[in-house]
Amino acid sequence: MLRPGPGNRAEEVAQNQRERIFGAMVASVSERGYTATRVSDLVALSGVSSRTFYDLFADKQTCFLEAVQAVLALAVKVAAEADAAVSDASWEERAASGFKAFAEMIANQPAAARMCLIEAYAAGPEALKPLDDATAGFESLAKQMSLESPERAGMPEEMFTAHVGALQEIARNRIGRGTTAELPALMDEVAEFMLSYRPPPVPLRLGTRSPAPRAEDLEAHNHAERALRALAVVVAEKGYAQTTIDEVISRASMSATTFYANFSGKDDALMAAIDGAGAQVVAAVMPAFDRSADWPSGVRAAFGAMFSFLATRPALAHLMTVGIYGAGVPALKRRARALAPLGGLIEGGGRRFQLPSVGLEAIAGAVYGLMYRQVRRGGAASLPALAPICTYMTLAPFIGAEAAAAAANGGGAGRGAGGADLPYRVVLSKLLEALNDEPATPETLATKVGVGAEVVVEHLRQLELSGLVEIVAKRKVRDSLEPVYSSETNWIEDPDWAGMSQAERRTISRHIVRVVIGELNQAVEDDTFDARVDRHLSRLPVILDEQGWAEMMKVHLDAFQASLEVRDRSRERLEGSGEEGVRGRSVQVFFEVPKP
Repeated sequence: MLRPGPGNRAEEVAQNQRERIFGAMVASVSERGYTATRVSDLVALSGVSSRTFYDLFADKQTCFLEAVQAVLALAVKVAAEADAAVSDASWEERAASGFKAFAEMIANQPAAARMCLIEAYAAGPEALKPLDDATAGFESLAKQMSLESPERAGMPEEMFTAHVGALQEIARNRIGRGTTAELPALMDEVAEFMLSYRPPPVPLRLGTRSPAPRAEDLEAHNHAERALRALAVVVAEKGYAQTTIDEVISRASMSATTFYANFSGKDDALMAAIDGAGAQVVAAVMPAFDRSADWPSGVRAAFGAMFSFLATRPALAHLMTVGIYGAGVPALKRRARALAPLGGLIEGGGRRFQLPSVGLEAIAGAVYGLMYRQVRRGGAASLPALAPICTYMTLAPFIGAEAAAAAANGGGAGRGAGGADLPYRVVLSKLLEALNDEPATPETLATKVGVGAEVVVEHLRQLELSGLVEIVAKRKVRDSLEPVYSSETNWIEDPDWAGMSQAERRTISRHIVRVVIGELNQAVEDDTFDARVDRHLSRLPVILDEQGWAEMMKVHLDAFQASLEVRDRSRERLEGSGEEGVRGRSVQVFFEVPKP
């Protein structure tokens, strides 16, 4: 509040009162939700009179709309300032900075974020316009920034929509769980994942005809299903917040007694509708996926089946992609649970590829973002057009741009006998990772990596010419001598490491840490970590001066060199004895930690 007295100008007083009411709106909507917030709540929280409120705003909705506009205007300003602060950095670093600024805004102002990203959908279409404008602005900024990267020339427009949609869904998930404080720490991983996408090497196309649009059929096998279909129709017309039970039972041509015999109220009916819709979508998708010859074509078939089914049920499609947001966090959580089996198709097929845990969440969020925009712009009948881009976006992080584009344009009708070929860069990465564990023959590597022996031999030849692997022995395999390869990339020398950018070093370190943590967790879960009494685990916090830091680094380097010598002597003894040996991991880490 301003200090009372005659020195305050009228416009200053009005601005102060507006801002106090905006603050009250943020606080009340975060606690009660938009629908339950009353003007009396805003008046009590802000300390202004009812008369003053109505002098400034026509009604609650007008006040809410202006509050959302004010918050989003500030968010756009903060994003622009964050970009300007790193204007001399590379495109990737600027984009990562933008992700971090977005996350920090939400972490610092979770109530305002909830108002804009969740509650705005309950306030009617007028309240969505500022959010739509801000979303379009972020998409445009992402597109403009990407033009600075020659590798991303020709990126489909839908990819920018997908990336912004994924960020919003990742944020909504944490707003719903009350864990927005963890968002900034996630952003490096999110940025790395999203910036890994490249444009498809060929245009993505829809090779099949979309189902003909039709009106929702209310005929059903029982009263409950008829009520749920009527609910979906009314929500599509008016939005969930504005839908009443009277309208639902009128549309379903049933009595209130019949409705309440099946549902306790509107929210209960909505949850049942989401469960039913999820079950129907899963039932449409699973057979299409199972009939496919391989995983990539199965993903394409799954998207085709899902979007074709939703196109024939326009009200149900609208409920699951647009109307659901008006019901808030409980409905979004229910949808995630109802469609969880579809996420399992992606996760299960991609287990042999390394992907950050947030990657699957980002893919789901991107698909939801594209579906939301498509239904709002073109109706449910236009959903099948999303199948190619959604397939590409889902598969590219796993199998590479070329194979993902081929699957996206294949319509899900793959006829191959085996799995999809791994992209060139993935084969190289997995070969080097396997050889860093231990020397191996091409036949052994083919089994580990999951590709043909001839493919391994070709890649090993390229790696040998590049000086990254060498033949260290010959081993008899059946009737011939097979070369035994070993990796020459056990470490990066200091001059090479110093010549890398911070972003490059962070990417490499994150990958190694992810592998180490995965192996530790697996060993603990499989009871091999504590199977031997003579295993070692230590954590030593230290505070060092520069000399102490150098001395500690020398301890680690000496220990690493000694470890290499022990490994090599043991390898020679095992080759002589023919024993298998004990598989182990020696992990050394010494690093600076942030201040508490």
